[in-house]
Amino acid sequence: MLVEAGLSRDNPDIILKGRPHNQNYNSSMYYDHKVWARNKDLDGRLPIVTAVAKSLKWTFTRRIFVLNMPAVYEMDVLTGLPLFMLAAIGPMSDMESVYNILKESLPAVSMMINQEFNCYTGDKRKRTKH
Repeated sequence: MLVEAGLSRDNPDIILKGRPHNQNYNSSMYYDHKVWARNKDLDGRLPIVTAVAKSLKWTFTRRIFVLNMPAVYEMDVLTGLPLFMLAAIGPMSDMESVYNILKESLPAVSMMINQEFNCYTGDKRKRTKH
């Protein structure tokens, strides 16, 4: 239940547990989900990074992703992996999450591939004057 100011009574940490909603509306506490999605935890991870590291289903991961889309370009501070690779590792990884995160991060992937190619080939493209 979102109110006009962008606040919700749903505790956002419930999302990281893979639960649909808090359903504790007796509380007068409101949470700013956008601020929460941009704050790092004690390990230096954003909630989206924690969600993909836990292999949460896309239905939960998407709720965090839409709050902080630029985080798709983040590297995990613990593994050094880009977000789409972190989503893909592990025996319980959610393929729908992997696909959607990879789809959103294609420009970053393309840039990484070009940098790696140039690193291995020693290709330093210089402009020549004609």
